[in-house]
Amino acid sequence: MKVTRLFKVLLLILTFSFAYSNANTNDNSKEKKQQKTVATTMLTTCEDFTSGNVPIELPAAGAPTTEDNIDVPNQISIEDMTVALDIRHTWNADLAISLVSPMGTSVMILDATGICAGQEEDISVVLNDAFPNLVCSPGSIPSIDGNYAPSAPFSGFDGENAFGIWTLSINDTFAGDGGFLDLWDLQICGSIPDNDGDGIEDALDPDDDNDGVDDTADNCPLTANADQADWDEDGIGNVCDDDTFITMVPAKAFSPNGDTIGDTFSIVNSNFYPNASIKVFNRWGKEVYTFTGLYQNDWNGESSEGGSGTLPSGSYYYVIEPNRPFFGTVGVTPLTGWVFINY
Repeated sequence: MKVTRLFKVLLLILTFSFAYSNANTNDNSKEKKQQKTVATTMLTTCEDFTSGNVPIELPAAGAPTTEDNIDVPNQISIEDMTVALDIRHTWNADLAISLVSPMGTSVMILDATGICAGQEEDISVVLNDAFPNLVCSPGSIPSIDGNYAPSAPFSGFDGENAFGIWTLSINDTFAGDGGFLDLWDLQICGSIPDNDGDGIEDALDPDDDNDGVDDTADNCPLTANADQADWDEDGIGNVCDDDTFITMVPAKAFSPNGDTIGDTFSIVNSNFYPNASIKVFNRWGKEVYTFTGLYQNDWNGESSEGGSGTLPSGSYYYVIEPNRPFFGTVGVTPLTGWVFINY
């Protein structure tokens, strides 16, 4: 008589609970440390996924391979797996069943060709690495019935991301016998990213850093920054931007000769300083240019003081006051240096 699915699931839960209890009895401090680490970065979970396409016919003609897919929507780093199968087939020794992960890893989970010898029928099994080796029982229907380890271990999937399409591939190696795949499902256990430790996996969490700003609008979705400060206006919040400080960088020289190449005094990042004060002096200390506001990189060497017109070639001393405390130290520290005018 078939083991009902409910009984299988209950037995599986009891088995893992017992194994977990024994594994941790003598190492409570390690368990607590692990839980603390997981709570801040990852969420440990077991998720069940069942095919909605069954029953699926296993043709009797020829030696076909029948496939079915389960789409797993969760970003789980695999640590343990369980597969449940219910198959009606008149000659189990013909069947070799593989599971293929979204990353293309193929594991032979039930090779009945090596354990069944004759007309043994039907399969009703729960597979997990912790269970005993597969047994085929002649005279019993189903002949493979109960909780067993897969033919090749599920540990072959360990560490992979479960997200994507999983394929069950049933290879009927001999013609003349057919049947149906009535049930197959996956239970995948492992770690799911939970950046803010709120118990909601990142894939389902609308606010992964728990700062009150939805991920779709957050300029730094994995690091809390409710103020959304973005000094350089590059769409990346300051807290996760490698280049936050927007320092003005004056040119060392310019040549206002009308060839449109370097004709003006250029100050990189001046567009971030709407209240900057710029003063330029000749070598005798006389002020020859002054400007306050949002500099447009447009000074062409004409003196704005005393009507002296175009300035001669030579070196000129500048003093630039950023006047933007919002940028911290770089926003209040004067910039000084020399710029050379050459025609």
